[in-house]
Amino acid sequence: MKSWRRDNRKGKRDKGFPMEKTIRVKWMRSAIGRPSYQMKTIRGLGFKRLYQTLDLPDLPGIRGMVDSVGHLVEVTESSERERG
Repeated sequence: MKSWRRDNRKGKRDKGFPMEKTIRVKWMRSAIGRPSYQMKTIRGLGFKRLYQTLDLPDLPGIRGMVDSVGHLVEVTESSERERG
């Protein structure tokens, strides 16, 4: 039986939220020289490298994380219909 953590590392999404609304977030500025909580927030959002783009669910928790590092990322709203 696979654990939740292992499934999460492979990039599988939780089916607990509707994927109708998403936001597209692009990491634009380096977190070097920033407070450590900002780098932890970037990693918590799922970023691995600079200039990476992620499609994340439009949830209040995600929005709060994005707002806390808003000076490091670029955000555009999108929906599942736009992507395909």
